[in-house]
Amino acid sequence: MIAASEPQEFVPRGRQQIKEHPGEVVLPSTQPQLRPESLLLHRLSQVAISDTPKESEWWCICTSKNGDPECEEELYVKGKTAVWSRGVDGSQVVLCCYTCETPVKHALWCTFHSSASDKPVLENNESTFTDEPKGIPMSCVCIIDSDNVKIFTSEGEDYVSSLQFQVANVWSTKYGIILERATETTSSKVGCNSMFDMHSSFGNSLQLPTVFALLHPMDDVSPVLAKHGSLFHMSDPCQRIVFTSEEPSICMLYDSKTGLHSVWKIRKAVPEESQAMWSYFESSLNHSSGSMLAGGSNGSNKIYSVFTSTAVDGIKTSFTSSPQMSRSHSPMAAISRCQSPSVSTSNLARLTLTPTSLGWRSLCQNQIFSLSPGSATPPPDARMMTSQPLVDNQVEAKPIYPELCLEHIWTENLGVPRDVSYGPTKRVFLSSDLVGQTYLYYLVPTLGQLFCARLEKANKEQKLIFGVVNNITAKDAAPLPHLNMIATVDLSGGIVLYSGINLVGKVHVAGIPSALTTSSYLSLNLGSQFASPFPRRSSLLPSSRPASGMEPRFDDEVYMLSPVHASHEGLDNSPSAEDAKGFTLYTPRQGQLAGLRDAVGSRVTLEYSDGSLFRISLPQLCSSPLVSECLSTLKQVLQRDLAMHIIIKWYGIRNAPGTQDICPVQEWQLFTGVLLELVGYDVEKLPVMQQQESHGAGTSGILNKKKRVSDSGSEWDWNYLLLSGHHRSLGRGLACLLGLEPVEAVVPPFSPLPVPQINTNAVLFNSIPLILFSLHMLYEELKLNMLLAESLPLLSQLLHQLACDLHLQEYVLHYWKDFPFHCPLVTCTLQESQVTSIDLKKLSLPSFIPADPPSIFQHCYQLIRKQDVEPFPYISHVNKKTKDIVQLVALLTLGYQFPHLQLDSFVKPVVPPGSRAEPHELLSALDTGNSTKYPVPYRAVLLMAEMGITRRELQTLPAGIALLLNDAIYSCRSDPPSDWPESAYRLIVRQDLAAHCCHPKQPAGPGSRSGDSLHTRLPQPPYQYSSFNDTSRKTAVAAATRMTECEQDDGMEAINQEKVLKPVQITITQRPEVSDHEFIEEQEKHLYAICTRTMALPVGRGMFTLRTVAPVVTETLPIPRLCLTGRAPPRGTTVDLSHIEVVPNMNLWPLFHNGVAAGLHIAPSASNIDSNWIVFNKPKGTNEVPTEHAGFLMALGLNGHLSNLAHFNTYEYLIKCHEMTSVGLLLGVAATKRGTMDMAATKLMSIHLEALLPPTSIELDIPQNIQVAALLGIGLVFEGTAHRHIAEVLLSEIGRPPGPEMENSVDRESYSLAAGLALGLVVLGKGSKLCGLGDLAVPDTLHYYMVGGHRRPLSGSQKEKYRSPSYQIREGDSVNIDVTSPGATLALGMMYFNTGNRAVADWMKAPDTQYLLDFVRPDFLLLRIIARSLILWDDILPTSEWVESNLPATIRPYCLVKPRPGMPDSVDYETMNQAYCNILAGACMALGLRFAGSANNEAFETLFKYAKTFTSLTGKSIAELAGKSTIEICLNVILLSLAMVMAGTGELEVLRMCRYLRSRVGPTNSVVTYGSHLATHMALGLLFLGSGRYTLSTSPSAVAAMVCAFFPKFPTHSNDNRYHLQAFRHLYVLAVEPRLLLPRDIDTGHLCYVHLTVVYLDTVHYTGQQVRLQAPCILPELSKLQEVKVEDDRYWGIVFHRDRNWDQLLNLLQYSDCLDVKQRAGCLSYLEDPQGFRSLLAQTLTSETTISWSIPAESICAFSSDPTMVNFAHYFLETEGCDGSSSELEVMQVLTMLVYECVTQDKLGILPIWITLLKAMMNLRSKQTHVFLTWQLKLLAAQVLTDKAPFDSKLVAPSLALSVQQYANMVLDTWQTELAPLLRQYMTGNLHRNSENLRQLVTYLTYCDIPSPSKLSSLLKGDMDLLSLFARLQPLGLPMSTVRRIQEIMSSTSHNT
Repeated sequence: MIAASEPQEFVPRGRQQIKEHPGEVVLPSTQPQLRPESLLLHRLSQVAISDTPKESEWWCICTSKNGDPECEEELYVKGKTAVWSRGVDGSQVVLCCYTCETPVKHALWCTFHSSASDKPVLENNESTFTDEPKGIPMSCVCIIDSDNVKIFTSEGEDYVSSLQFQVANVWSTKYGIILERATETTSSKVGCNSMFDMHSSFGNSLQLPTVFALLHPMDDVSPVLAKHGSLFHMSDPCQRIVFTSEEPSICMLYDSKTGLHSVWKIRKAVPEESQAMWSYFESSLNHSSGSMLAGGSNGSNKIYSVFTSTAVDGIKTSFTSSPQMSRSHSPMAAISRCQSPSVSTSNLARLTLTPTSLGWRSLCQNQIFSLSPGSATPPPDARMMTSQPLVDNQVEAKPIYPELCLEHIWTENLGVPRDVSYGPTKRVFLSSDLVGQTYLYYLVPTLGQLFCARLEKANKEQKLIFGVVNNITAKDAAPLPHLNMIATVDLSGGIVLYSGINLVGKVHVAGIPSALTTSSYLSLNLGSQFASPFPRRSSLLPSSRPASGMEPRFDDEVYMLSPVHASHEGLDNSPSAEDAKGFTLYTPRQGQLAGLRDAVGSRVTLEYSDGSLFRISLPQLCSSPLVSECLSTLKQVLQRDLAMHIIIKWYGIRNAPGTQDICPVQEWQLFTGVLLELVGYDVEKLPVMQQQESHGAGTSGILNKKKRVSDSGSEWDWNYLLLSGHHRSLGRGLACLLGLEPVEAVVPPFSPLPVPQINTNAVLFNSIPLILFSLHMLYEELKLNMLLAESLPLLSQLLHQLACDLHLQEYVLHYWKDFPFHCPLVTCTLQESQVTSIDLKKLSLPSFIPADPPSIFQHCYQLIRKQDVEPFPYISHVNKKTKDIVQLVALLTLGYQFPHLQLDSFVKPVVPPGSRAEPHELLSALDTGNSTKYPVPYRAVLLMAEMGITRRELQTLPAGIALLLNDAIYSCRSDPPSDWPESAYRLIVRQDLAAHCCHPKQPAGPGSRSGDSLHTRLPQPPYQYSSFNDTSRKTAVAAATRMTECEQDDGMEAINQEKVLKPVQITITQRPEVSDHEFIEEQEKHLYAICTRTMALPVGRGMFTLRTVAPVVTETLPIPRLCLTGRAPPRGTTVDLSHIEVVPNMNLWPLFHNGVAAGLHIAPSASNIDSNWIVFNKPKGTNEVPTEHAGFLMALGLNGHLSNLAHFNTYEYLIKCHEMTSVGLLLGVAATKRGTMDMAATKLMSIHLEALLPPTSIELDIPQNIQVAALLGIGLVFEGTAHRHIAEVLLSEIGRPPGPEMENSVDRESYSLAAGLALGLVVLGKGSKLCGLGDLAVPDTLHYYMVGGHRRPLSGSQKEKYRSPSYQIREGDSVNIDVTSPGATLALGMMYFNTGNRAVADWMKAPDTQYLLDFVRPDFLLLRIIARSLILWDDILPTSEWVESNLPATIRPYCLVKPRPGMPDSVDYETMNQAYCNILAGACMALGLRFAGSANNEAFETLFKYAKTFTSLTGKSIAELAGKSTIEICLNVILLSLAMVMAGTGELEVLRMCRYLRSRVGPTNSVVTYGSHLATHMALGLLFLGSGRYTLSTSPSAVAAMVCAFFPKFPTHSNDNRYHLQAFRHLYVLAVEPRLLLPRDIDTGHLCYVHLTVVYLDTVHYTGQQVRLQAPCILPELSKLQEVKVEDDRYWGIVFHRDRNWDQLLNLLQYSDCLDVKQRAGCLSYLEDPQGFRSLLAQTLTSETTISWSIPAESICAFSSDPTMVNFAHYFLETEGCDGSSSELEVMQVLTMLVYECVTQDKLGILPIWITLLKAMMNLRSKQTHVFLTWQLKLLAAQVLTDKAPFDSKLVAPSLALSVQQYANMVLDTWQTELAPLLRQYMTGNLHRNSENLRQLVTYLTYCDIPSPSKLSSLLKGDMDLLSLFARLQPLGLPMSTVRRIQEIMSSTSHNT
């Protein structure tokens, strides 16, 4: 009888929630309004005469998926509401309530997978097909009402899909859910009308499927295939699913025709099956088309194709076009679930097509189609497998792909005729038994039978095989997965437990009288196959119900169970209805037990016939870890039937009523009795049991009661009582008192007490040796777990008893040494063994049991000393840790000598006969133990990580073993390899390196670790900024904090928020002579000057905030308003530009830039930037696309997000021909498709370029700016490809003449420049290596366009096109180089980029005479110097000498000097000075490009010198020599170049210069134009690029992008695009790269300073170059680096090497993550201790040479702030006020020294080890030592002090270990004299008495390696001199110190004799 817990009345948590629920939710009706004439009919239909029917309720309960095995989840449904709750035993918490518009019909938990559907037909290679679902699992709640499937994920996402058929049932599977369509036979069950009546019209040729699968909420349902010999659809309405399982993936079907159940495997359909099935189905459709015509009033003959999905009017739509389908805004909703809707005529291609959104979920929901009265109505069943809209234009149908297939496995009673069908099963479940066998159970209630079949997997292909079907009589059943049992309800209403088909026992529930005798329980024999001679243990309850059982008092009496048999009063004693009236409502006796439900874990609900529910919990197998380990071991080594018998027997005895609350020791005694009884012992007579009873108080009664072996008494029992000590002491006195004669025992004086004998017929008798050996291996395994050390004495007693009876003296000695008082050495002499010699002959020791007992400590000790050892036995799943430790010790000790050590040879796998042999376990997946890639300690650590050893497990190992492993770990900490797994880094306590292993390899969301703001990690100064003067401080602080969130300001509010969002302050005063009208004009002129600066801000703001946010996809991206008004103090009157003339639409391009700046906020890694969200950001209420949205589109393209824009939306944007929108979209798409030659992007650009259109195409009136954007866009798309046709067209477009007629007459310069830049991009860096372009003469033509010449005749299509000249521009016979020269010059420079071609470079040299200078525009000289520098890229040097080397020698004397007497009058000073300024500016810009983003100090100094020079010139009259406008342009170029070099660094000097230059506002600064402010703000933005996280790259592609963006010709006003399209200014984005390295302390989470060493790759100019940096910093360009190392005395080192873990560094930078570093012990951060003065003492004491003998505890507290160490020092080490003894103070001093060493050397992990060793030394002194601790001292000495030590220990100083060893030897020497007699008796085998000194004796024997007497006694005969003794003992391999001690002991014997 098994005692269950107290029954508790069960009330579903959802029922309570429903009472508090507000009721159904009324949603707005989507149905059409009723006509007036039908209104009355509608109202009458709402009236019901009968009462409202009561809503039914139902619920299901499962184990929670949150990881807590005790937690339950409940899904409760009533009416229209479903309640999901979670909790345990009355503490449930409601997670969510779901309310539908119609009653809920089905609800269940299910799991989908987030990846796109794996269409098997797309798998071309059969080997790549996998049956496993792919993607991230999503736990969902699926709710189905009459109209919809609603799926809610645990992450908050929800999906709603329409149903196209009534669902009879829904099942959860491994892949998703399976829906069963309601047919005629099931429609009544699901409450639907008989709308599915089409089968008769279709005939027998085709039946529609009844089973469908849904693999993802956004998929279409697909029909399910079935395979049973042939392949067919699941279309038989007689077959229905009664059960599904996820693991294994199977289902059970019931066929109502045959009345049989069958099992089918659920798997993915392979492509061949789908193709074959579709071909067959298509032919069936063709043959049966006549019978499938849909009826209608007009006799329409449209055929509704089955399995098809057709789009409306031929337009193929996708799911995303119907927002009603899903309300999810999550990343899941953005995943496209459909393939490209291409159409093909072949069957295979048709199978690849997936249904569109007009499928099963959209016909009802989307009101797209309206049925007229005369239109054809589709047959309802046609909607099962079709989504066919009612349209006249039929297009080719697309099949719905079958994704799942059911493959037949097994059918019950196959081949056996069955006359009567017993109906379907009521309950089906899978369950495992106690020995791991899986069974499928199904209950047939009409038979009252529970059928069970065993499942096994075949070795090949893992096919399921079903065994013989057995049956159990039961009314109901439920699985108990935590117990590996099932609970059944027998026919009499009792609860019976089974495991597999084996009866476990009857369940006793308190308060429920059990009808034991009336059930079939007593007729079942417990394990009848085991023939035990002992009577079976009967029930503890009476055989029949007593009369009192019918009374309420039985509840109290049920606990007082008596072993005395009651009289049998009859079998039918069930209580009558009248008797039952006395019971109270809370007891579960109101009705008979009807069934079980809601089984979770070990809990189940009892359901009674009156509807009451009670929840009970069944007890676990055991509560003691020792018993659990022993059961697991026996289950592993014994045969299954034997193991099952043991566990069932144990479970029944352990959990009998009254034995629940016992301690682990009592439970072990109980287990020992059960095991020994099954072995065959007379348990009560065993010494081990008597000894345990004497130790365990109060347990003997339990044992005596439970071990009764006979119901009748005997004479021996009476004599036993009379001979007891209790009778002898009290019997005579009691007899005298009562006047009775004393009674004496009748025992013959000559007969000894009978010796009980073991029962050789016991079930486990023949397994005694195997049990001993397997439990011995467990015994050694438990020695490696300090937490289970207390269990060892208990287990040793059992093993000692078995070893004694088997006469295994070495084993007996082994246990005696470990526990001398628990396992006496002389047991066999005190009492005869129950195992006789005759019995021993029946037992044969297996060959794998060695004569000497395996000892893990002895084995490791011998390995450390490099002695020859036998392989250690290993039993799978019994002593795995032992195997791991043996292999690790072998590797650490012998790996140095034998690099290719085979670690498998150190263990010997043992497979007991009859046990379950398992495949050979590999050492590790990477064969790490045999790898010589790393040194031995590194290999050992990696092996530990692969074995699964963690820091927590290391702490549970014994001190001697843990010390060895920690030594290897400590030696690897400083420089571990970079390719280790995360677990290895955590093992060596390098959390910093472990964090790098788990950095995201994909974009992280804004809420993730990588996306959180660094602003939140730093203390923020309480600064308040309101004026422009604080700009630099504000910007610097913002850059330092690296704000990345939307809510944080961007650090430029002084120049951004106040000037852009708010009206500016007009702070000019009115002079007396100025009238009011004139003053207003002055105010507006001043406002206009400020507005000019404000309008130039957005470009810089876009740089500053580049890629810093991930937007919320449910909201639009905020775009700051560009405010161009002012306020005049003191009244704050508004000032606008209404009284002065301004440029028309002057804010057009500034608004565009504002939109770009807003869009550039978005990081490339931001998710859910899809087509819907992009269109969602378009402002509503206007048909025109706002200019800011056009810039927003370009920004998305620059960051790569326009690839998500649907072609339809692109068309919608471009069709309106809005100039700004087209410009932004074309450039954005081109940037996204850069260098891809994408055909769609090419067509998009070509439409806007007449030169790329066919000659016969229609002429389109396309604005000039759109053509310019398309021209550069085509260059971006074909960047670096050298495409011939594109290059030819672009080359001709550079010299495109004006015309014809009025065309190409405006902004020709920007068009030619764009063509030149595009050509440069296409042939970037190709130089003379152009293949296939030689006939184009590209360099010659470009030179012609650059320097001019006679116009060359046009050819090709242009000849006819330009026959009509331009009506506006007349050009002569020469080419107009004012138009063509800039583009051609830069195209040449980009074409020959970094080629070093001197010939082409010489074309760009500045003329060296004044005469030649007169033929070149000065600003062209600037471009030529840039182009020349691009060609001679490697010759650029960051020096003033190189800059001025570009100046011709002839002009230097006349530059920037006033004319003096004596100078030639023929010198044109203006020409000379303009040439001088432009050449310098060009050289500076080339310098900026060459060293962009490098922060090169020499380049900075050079450029800063020239910037200061030109700044000083702006206010001097000498500037008039070159013209102030020329000085201004050159200053802007130099400033921009300076910012390029210092990009992302926030250099203060550059910031100051920017502040000064942007303060130049007003009429006194006439040369400061919009372009000047634009350059200044671009420089400022570059300085803080991406809030300091980004900088510029110098790759060829990046340099080309910078040339396009920083073209040195700036607009004069805000709408100026004559020379350079302003949109190109944002192409710098293509040149940025993240290189900010932010160190963070892994322990505190705070940012910190760390020193880095950066090693450069070797080049022709230098080798071995390295530089030392302090992070946070901008790293040098990664393409030039070999290695980045953290080399800091205060932090542990980290190395990123190009050939090893370079990708980790790239990920850190790409996703703006932090470099986690770990601080060394004794060091403070640079913020706390900048100079290192506070940690000087710590650095001194942490050196390895420091030896501290006396350390005050205060030093530890001052040294370490770790709370654990501070508390330890306070409670254990402080000596103030301590009155302890001298020995106690001595221990405190030693402990303080050890703690201080561990703290200072960062070795806190070994502090517990030292405490254990110190405890061992203290026990030695007090003579209370334990062999376990003695072994730790031995292992310590062996590791550190022996000559054969494997390596120098880094944790233990040799001097410290030597002192420990000397102390131990000294103590043992003092013991030797006292122990000499016992030692002599032991050595000669004559130790026959116990002694108080046994503990000292075994300690001495263990520490000194004294062998056993059986090996030693024969060798001690003879001479006792040292040499002779050593010679005789040499075979034992004893050390000389042991031989000497033996000689001394034996010599003292002869001397005494």
